[in-house]
Amino acid sequence: MSENSYVSRIPQDKLIRPKYWWLFAFIACGIGIWYLYWRVSYTFNKDDYIAITISSLIYGAEIYGFLSFVLFFLQVRDGPHRNPPELASYPSVDVFVTVYTEPADILYRTIVCCQAMEYPGEKNVYILDD
Repeated sequence: MSENSYVSRIPQDKLIRPKYWWLFAFIACGIGIWYLYWRVSYTFNKDDYIAITISSLIYGAEIYGFLSFVLFFLQVRDGPHRNPPELASYPSVDVFVTVYTEPADILYRTIVCCQAMEYPGEKNVYILDD
C-alpha cells in the first residue's frame, strides 16, 4: 500500500449515517418535551414553599439534562471527519504486547492482529513476557 492511498482513504463505513437518524432524534426530543410537560403538570409539588423550591430545583435539573441531551444530538449529527495528515514520511511505531500467563491461542490472535494493523510507516511488534 502506498502512502498516498493511505492518506486519501476515508473510511466510508464510518461516515454512513443510519437512514432514519433524524427521525429517531425527533421522536426522542418529542418524548423529552412530553415528559417535561407531564412533570410540571401532574407531579409538581405545590403544597408549601419548601416543596415548591425543591420541586423547582429538581425540575431545573431535568431541564438542564434535556438541553444537554438536545445539544448532544446536535453535536454528533455529522460525526467526526478526520483525515490523517499528509507527511513526507511517517514515524516508526512500536507495539508492545504485555504477556502474563495468557493462553497461547489468545497470544497468537493478539500477535496476528498487531501484525495486521494498517500503518504506512515502519511498525515493530514486541512481546513483553513478565
